Amino acid sequence: MEQRILIHAPRGRDAPVAQGVLEAAHMPSLICNTGDMLVDKLHEGAAAAIITEEALLDVPRQRLDDWILAQPSWSDFPFIVLGTRQARRRTATALTSLQNLGNVILLERPVNAETLTSAADAAIRARRRQYMTRKQLAESSDTHDQLRMAQMAGGVGVFQLHVPTDVLTVSPEFCHVFGLPLTDTMPSRVVEALFDAEDEDTRSYTATRQSGKAPLNVEYRVRRADTGEKRWISRRAEFVRGADGQPLWMRGVVQDITERKAADETLRQSEARFRALTQSMPNQVWTAEPGGGLDWFNQQTLDYTGKTLEQLTGDGWGNIVHREDLPRVGLEWASSLVSGNTYETEFRIRRADGVFRWHIVRAVPIETPGGEPRWIGTNTDIDDQKAAQSELARLNASLGRSVQERTRDLDRMWRLSTDVMMVARFDTSITAVNPAWKTLLGLEERDLLGRSFLDFVHEDDQAATKAETARLAAGMSTLRFEHQMRHSDGSWRVISWTAVPDEEFIHAVGRDITAERAADQALKDAEARLRQSQKMEALGQLTGGIAHDFNNLLQGITGSLETVKRRLASGRTDDVERFMNSASTSASRAAALIHRLLAFARRQSLDNKAVDINQLV
Repeated sequence: MEQRILIHAPRGRDAPVAQGVLEAAHMPSLICNTGDMLVDKLHEGAAAAIITEEALLDVPRQRLDDWILAQPSWSDFPFIVLGTRQARRRTATALTSLQNLGNVILLERPVNAETLTSAADAAIRARRRQYMTRKQLAESSDTHDQLRMAQMAGGVGVFQLHVPTDVLTVSPEFCHVFGLPLTDTMPSRVVEALFDAEDEDTRSYTATRQSGKAPLNVEYRVRRADTGEKRWISRRAEFVRGADGQPLWMRGVVQDITERKAADETLRQSEARFRALTQSMPNQVWTAEPGGGLDWFNQQTLDYTGKTLEQLTGDGWGNIVHREDLPRVGLEWASSLVSGNTYETEFRIRRADGVFRWHIVRAVPIETPGGEPRWIGTNTDIDDQKAAQSELARLNASLGRSVQERTRDLDRMWRLSTDVMMVARFDTSITAVNPAWKTLLGLEERDLLGRSFLDFVHEDDQAATKAETARLAAGMSTLRFEHQMRHSDGSWRVISWTAVPDEEFIHAVGRDITAERAADQALKDAEARLRQSQKMEALGQLTGGIAHDFNNLLQGITGSLETVKRRLASGRTDDVERFMNSASTSASRAAALIHRLLAFARRQSLDNKAVDINQLV
């Protein structure tokens, strides 16, 4: 027998969550991403299948129906359907889809881990029993004996009543159920005589059988023929009609359900005692289903809230919880449902006159015979104890108003902001954008929703953007992350993002800094030009100073030479050496100036050394 459980829940996180629950219980599973894959894997073999109700619409109905109908007689493949809370509003198509599955375990979401594990275990055990039945059938060629053994094991008696003659043909187990001597046939009146007088309305008579109006599926009491003991019997029957349309046979099965009835009665009495106890308590008392939906409230709760039981059951209780407390209360309740821990918190509950009063609310899980935990809770009024905190309550009310105003402000900011705002999933698909996308990037909301924001990011920035998204998925925030995004006209804009993650989404605000980056570049270019201009100005000043100094040196040389020339022309040679020395001194100073200029140009002084020319060559 194949042990794996197939999972088909293509929407949301139902599939990986269910697989995680099964893995924790050491149950192998396989996620089927499509309806066709589910049917293919059913053909390959499986122990059971978990399907979300909405996913039934994605399954190829004809293929699935053909597979179900093609099952051998021993097989009744179990399907665990994770249903919605709108059972009363299911369409005819949805109901037909559920009915066509045959062996269905319907669980209403949200489903806790224990419930899902228990359902999966029950489905596997049922499937294992089917395979055991197949093995037994294969080992025996006597179908009649096998059926008889099954009837005996289940305490099921089979009968067939010939309507025209009122003669019953029965199985041995039928006789055992009623305490009758073993026989193959008997008049129907033999069994009818055993009926309890209180259950006359469940009997079938000759007239009602012949008219086809006899009750078919009933439960009634009889007194056993052998002991006189009163026993509860369940009968399921059908008419087989002749060619003229009149009932010819009434055939069916009977089973002793006394123990089940006793258990039901014990449960009923226990519930009656529980209700009597809770009705006498001054506290508000309520119960909840394993999935968390509240399904019963005592009279004190109804009197306090002024609501009917129908108005409060399911999620209706949320209408009487103060709106400031509801989000916190819901999260705490969901946490207790998952962990199975005692639920205890404080919140305000609206009274029938509209006044909210503080209550301490406590609920504990109670294990039921079916293995699923139900919840019993109480609401205790502690508003008088809260009176000492009236100032704090006033501040809380003020805070509530501030939150509302802040919410409106945020909504206005969303609509009027010139910065682009976005909500996206961690897989980068966009779920919400503000109108600024049209102004900033020329993109309409319809162009963005459902698409990946990576589709609009420049290819050079793809890797960095993916890395930043991974950081957000890890719970870290983003501050001033920049990348290029494509405008609808094909141009690129530089966007600076600030983003924070929550449990499911990324919330991000982006600002267009294209102009700022262009201005930064322009500023850098201007600064470069300014530095060049300053260099040229300094160079000009340096050149002017050098020219002035060099000109003074040249004047010393030319003046001395001119004086020597005039003296020689006039035949005067005295003091010629002094003027020649003056010219030589000016020339030396000019050479020194040039030497310093060359050293400045080289950024180091000239170090004269003797070299071997041959080595240089």
